[in-house]
Amino acid sequence: MKKISLLGSTGSIGTQCLDIVRENREEYQVEAITCGSNANLLADQIREFQPKMAVTAKEEDALELQKQFPSVEFFHGAKGLVEAAKSDCDMVVNGLMGMRGLEPTYHAVMKGTDIALANKETLVAGGEVVMAAVKEKGVKMLPVDSEHSAIFQSLEGNEGRKINKILLTASGGPFRGYTLEQLENVTLEQALKHPNWSMGSKITIDSASMMNKGLEVIEARITYLAYAPEIAAVMLRRQQADAIISAREKIVEGAVSMVKMAIDQLADNNVVELDEERKAAMVSNLLVVLCSDESAQPVVNAGTLHH
Repeated sequence: MKKISLLGSTGSIGTQCLDIVRENREEYQVEAITCGSNANLLADQIREFQPKMAVTAKEEDALELQKQFPSVEFFHGAKGLVEAAKSDCDMVVNGLMGMRGLEPTYHAVMKGTDIALANKETLVAGGEVVMAAVKEKGVKMLPVDSEHSAIFQSLEGNEGRKINKILLTASGGPFRGYTLEQLENVTLEQALKHPNWSMGSKITIDSASMMNKGLEVIEARITYLAYAPEIAAVMLRRQQADAIISAREKIVEGAVSMVKMAIDQLADNNVVELDEERKAAMVSNLLVVLCSDESAQPVVNAGTLHH
């Protein structure tokens, strides 16, 4: 049984991770969970999954929950996140938002624990340090975000093949096609209505401004530059493919999954069978990108970025 520590258990990544655990009780044991301000949901998760350790952002929440769950070890704040990352587990799932994900990730790696990473700021802010530690300790750094997981899956089986380009896809958010004049009058409510996904407020705003895609390109460069000389992003409204790789032998691969932001990244492997309609949609998407028509608009190219 694989023991996991889940950082950010009450967020989108965290709750979907627990869905996977719930469906595979015989395979996974939750050792530690952490939350920000949603102490009520954390309490429900403690009752259901019975972790040995729990962490809250605020000390008062930890003290209150300790009364309800005397057998659970509680911590709070940044120190608590590090304690959870260093707990007795086989894998740390990092679903935190922002820079606070960097320190616990580094400590988990230095302890020799595998990482399932959905916190892009860890690599954007500290990628060189973290990836050097990953290499030193020989641990696995598995991407959970859909785009980077798609790159990871597409590169599988391509050892030795020369890759021309890695493309991340973007829907363009709610303001795709807007002129500069139109953008001057957009509202917060409009920005929070992503056309494809229901996500937290910060990442939804970052998606509306395309800042999120810029961070993903930086993350991809840190993680995958050794595989391809060019890493770029294109806008592709329906996003059936999260990422596409192009080989010099004119072979193109894309990782396609059902439209659901939950894939079992905890397992050793995961296979998604596609029906003919889905396969046809994938091929259509790839052709659009390769033909570079107006449906696949370039967003940002990391080929000249340096870190």
